[in-house]
Amino acid sequence: MLIALLLVGALPAFVAGDGSAENEYAQFQWQTSISKQTVGKGEGFYATLDIQSTVIAIPSEYELHHAIANAFGADLVVYYDVIAQRTGDSAQIGLWSDSISKHVNPGELDPRDVLQFSNERIPTTGFLAFPEGAEYGNYTLYIRLTRVQASTLGIGPLDVTTLIMAFLPSMVELGTVMLDGGSSGGGSTPTPTPTPTPGPIFSNTGEISLATIVNPAGLLQVQSTLTSEDGKSTVVVAKDTRALDKDGNPLSQITCRPPATPAPAPADNNVIAVYDLGPNGATFNPPITVTMKYDPAELPQGVAETDLVLAYYDVTAGVWVPLTDIVVDTVNHTVSGKTSHFTQFAVLSPTAPPPVKYALTVAVDPIGSGTVTLSPVQPAGGYDVGTVVTLTARANVGYTFDHWSGDASGTSAATTVTMNSDKNVTAHFSAVAPPPVKYTLTVAVDPAGGGRVSLDPPQPADGYDAWTAVTLTATANAGYIFDHWSGDASGTGASTTLIMNSDKSITAHFTEVVPPDVIAPEVVAVSPENGAKNV
Repeated sequence: MLIALLLVGALPAFVAGDGSAENEYAQFQWQTSISKQTVGKGEGFYATLDIQSTVIAIPSEYELHHAIANAFGADLVVYYDVIAQRTGDSAQIGLWSDSISKHVNPGELDPRDVLQFSNERIPTTGFLAFPEGAEYGNYTLYIRLTRVQASTLGIGPLDVTTLIMAFLPSMVELGTVMLDGGSSGGGSTPTPTPTPTPGPIFSNTGEISLATIVNPAGLLQVQSTLTSEDGKSTVVVAKDTRALDKDGNPLSQITCRPPATPAPAPADNNVIAVYDLGPNGATFNPPITVTMKYDPAELPQGVAETDLVLAYYDVTAGVWVPLTDIVVDTVNHTVSGKTSHFTQFAVLSPTAPPPVKYALTVAVDPIGSGTVTLSPVQPAGGYDVGTVVTLTARANVGYTFDHWSGDASGTSAATTVTMNSDKNVTAHFSAVAPPPVKYTLTVAVDPAGGGRVSLDPPQPADGYDAWTAVTLTATANAGYIFDHWSGDASGTGASTTLIMNSDKSITAHFTEVVPPDVIAPEVVAVSPENGAKNV
């Protein structure tokens, strides 16, 4: 529907009831209905609007506009109101004022598309209702296009109302309803009054005249609703409100515009939106309602929409003061509050809170039994909230990892903790008994074959346990006798004992035994001649 506002050619300025219209650029069809045919004062009801616009062609003088919007996207805001006109006279009553926003993404503006409202509820939220001052009788309801703004390529918002009014019906009849003097359609006979009562007045130009609706005492005869030109700030002055200027005279005009010089932002707060409501010093009794829109994307990270406040600037004290009865509408993204005077008003948000950090404290039990590494390594200020940290335990010599305690558990050497608060973890290690100390006893015999040495107890393959007492006994082979020990043993006894407090090396020395000298027998030689013998 909103794209059609820029594209549809010259259709009638006013269309009534269900029907259709067509020109060389577009076909336009509509259907309307009203939820109740008879209502009482203050009784809520609504209308439905079904509009279908089929674009046939783009007027040549707007082809460039269409190409730019299609290439770069566009943001459109359509302002409308709903009015009721009593049968038989020209008196009109304002029942509703609102706006509809539409964003067109680049490349999505197809001139052949069917653009429509499909059974759209008017208003989209809330209800239409006749005010207490309305005269009883039959009324015809109309939805009226009041203003259109367009933005693209960072330019705007631009007022394109005049352009749109030439191409789109500016007012569509929604249907008829009877304002009954009985209760909610009770069927009692309407009691018309010859003098029409003016209805609420609206303005979305940033200023509105009160001269014709305020009496000499400063009391408003009807409700007045003023919206800034950008559609983001609204002031509602209820009927019978006493509105005076700073000198105590009846207020003739109110304005709502961005300030030429915004007041300084308060400490520890950001200004999300600011408007100058004028005239400065105007007073209202009872307090009036001020509503401002905000963009959730502009809020500092970590600041909730419900943290927003609406405040006025106290020029004398130089401070921002929150309004009373503040209401934050997180669906429509508005902040409302009550004020009894005019000055600068702003939507304020707290500054972004510092990021949440948590500390991980690690201990080792017993001290010196091992170490714990962290991945990622803990920053000086602690971990960001939600960080998952892996802890890995490594035992020192003589210990083995046993278990975790505190904010971690289990017996695996690696575990994880999620930093959603400060954490304390202890890694427990158990002492391990050292392997027994072994020593080797090396025995030699000198000379080789001179004897042998027996060990008691015999030496194991991996040596003797420390401090083992070993008895060595030397036994000589035939022709030898034991002589002495050397190396890690001494003495001449055939047996000796060693304490194995280190590796030992011992040599058993033997001496060869020489038998006593043998006397040779006398040999007598006998000569055959004389029988003599030689000895």
